[in-house]
Amino acid sequence: PEHLYNADSLHRYLMQFSMADRDANWTTYLHDKDEDTSTMKRLIEWASQDDNKEYLSDDSRLLACKAIAWLCTSTNISFRDTATKGLVCLLQDKLPVITRLLSDFNAVNDPYVYERILAAAYGAVLRSVELNELDKLSKFILDAIFQQAEVYPNILVRDYARNIIEYAMYKKALFIENPQIIRPPYKSQFPDKLPSNDEIDAYK
Repeated sequence: PEHLYNADSLHRYLMQFSMADRDANWTTYLHDKDEDTSTMKRLIEWASQDDNKEYLSDDSRLLACKAIAWLCTSTNISFRDTATKGLVCLLQDKLPVITRLLSDFNAVNDPYVYERILAAAYGAVLRSVELNELDKLSKFILDAIFQQAEVYPNILVRDYARNIIEYAMYKKALFIENPQIIRPPYKSQFPDKLPSNDEIDAYK
């Protein structure tokens, strides 16, 4: 946690870019990093091991999750899938760490990353026996996603987020006076102007 070049450093560095600029360097760099000798692949394989890793502090666990979450910018679907599964394993029974991870990525400008973190969060919640702070996690999601002027315009983000809260209500960890707020139809704005086919074709 105290290392100068840990995942917090990587996180601060990558968060500063527009999605296009980050894709131009980081995402292209990641594309072929699912080979067995890569540090990224070894990190995912370690995270996916069955042991509970109780030797990790929550701070160390969060750093590992941040590093893996940034692998989800990859356009390599199998790489992104294994990274997501690794996140699920690291976050299982560690709901307070999920809340911290979502908070740190709340302003990320890459829907791939946000979607996969929430997918992993949902998977981890369902696999967890220890549901300590499920209420805090659900309240954070409620505020960050559903109590906004526009609900995040990504169907999977909405679905994972809604289902975490639905599960919390099922477990009686959370009471919402108006649960319809987390259910479709959502408050969303459709674009006023869409590009013409000629404008799209010009990008070829």
